[in-house]
Amino acid sequence: MDNVANDGQVAIEVLAGIEGAKTRMVDTKWETRDKMGIFGKSGKLEYSNRCYNWISGNTFEASSNIIYYGAEIGSFTAYYPYAENKGVIFK
Repeated sequence: MDNVANDGQVAIEVLAGIEGAKTRMVDTKWETRDKMGIFGKSGKLEYSNRCYNWISGNTFEASSNIIYYGAEIGSFTAYYPYAENKGVIFK
């Protein structure tokens, strides 16, 4: 499986919709080159500002570093549009 790391962790699947949210979007459709940033924590793993690119529909994939989660409960926050130098402390 492509989404499972050697230690049994599973890659997150990112699906995102736009519905009544306050964003910089001009409509409710993702478009080519749309990117979102994701911060998160799963067990001892912490992720800071990982870029995910829109693929199609409501599906995004990691631009380079995939986020994995293990058996522990995880918590993730996404924002749009992605900013490379976004400095957020995730708690």
